Amino acid sequence: MDVTSIALSGLRASSQELRTAGTNIANANTPGFKAEAVVRKSQENGGVATETKRTQNDVSVEQELVNTNIATYNFKANLQVLKRQQEMDKSLLDIQA
Repeated sequence: MDVTSIALSGLRASSQELRTAGTNIANANTPGFKAEAVVRKSQENGGVATETKRTQNDVSVEQELVNTNIATYNFKANLQVLKRQQEMDKSLLDIQA
């Protein structure tokens, strides 16, 4: 797997974590609702896959806000990887030109 694919898998994972946190927060006061959690699994050829699982826990809005911040930081970090890769590709093309 190349750097771009790895970073894109990280972006997808962060997006899933943000969606899940949003769902949990939106349903925090729903009777009987149990929080969902996103589990990241590394892939053999690089990158990350996710799986969403229902937990036995009630929703903790505070924890979901922390999860949202972590997912946001991860998303930004993967965007920086893509930006640096693009800069490196441009430099290599400039050298070859």
